[in-house]
Amino acid sequence: MRTTESKGAPASAPIPDTPGARRVLEAAIVAFAQAGYEGASLRRIAGAAGVDAALIVHVFGSKAKLWQACVDTVANRLLSALDGARFLPCGSLVEAVERLLDIFCAHPASAQFILSEIVRQDERFDYVFVRLVEPIHELMRAGMAGDGALTVRDEIRLLALSGAIATTVVSRQFMVRKGLLSPDLGMFREELRHAVGSLLQPILGTQANNN
Repeated sequence: MRTTESKGAPASAPIPDTPGARRVLEAAIVAFAQAGYEGASLRRIAGAAGVDAALIVHVFGSKAKLWQACVDTVANRLLSALDGARFLPCGSLVEAVERLLDIFCAHPASAQFILSEIVRQDERFDYVFVRLVEPIHELMRAGMAGDGALTVRDEIRLLALSGAIATTVVSRQFMVRKGLLSPDLGMFREELRHAVGSLLQPILGTQANNN
């Protein structure tokens, strides 16, 4: 398993890339997103992953190390999806947003995990910020800035846009249950892409005026 290469907090130790370890990570991401660090138990995570709780301790070392591995896994997932949109001379923000949207739709638990950690901002937030939040923000703002500099309003727009995408993906099941949306994921993705495109227009207009 790769780990992110952001400067600052050291990444968690590499985890064996086995089916069991992958199931544990996915189950842990969901558990931490829904219940928080204190509320998520290793026994419940093990049950959801279909493994023995002793295996989690053997492979990951501790609950804290498992949580760090979850942060690194989500970071790797998003940064890999965004990689390549960084240096495009035109439309890089649009491509970055499209990739962010697609990865959140494919892994909604990752979106929920990020939102929950940002909201809590507890003693572990420094690791989340250095390993996950800051690298993704820097990639997105590079696409938005182009050859210029971002204003404070631009920075707020970028944060609002990223947060809106994650929140909408996490809220999908609510909209489905209310009968506001078809359960078809492809249809949801297209509707979200259209909505985000509308939100991007003022930003792209600002970029055009500044060039």
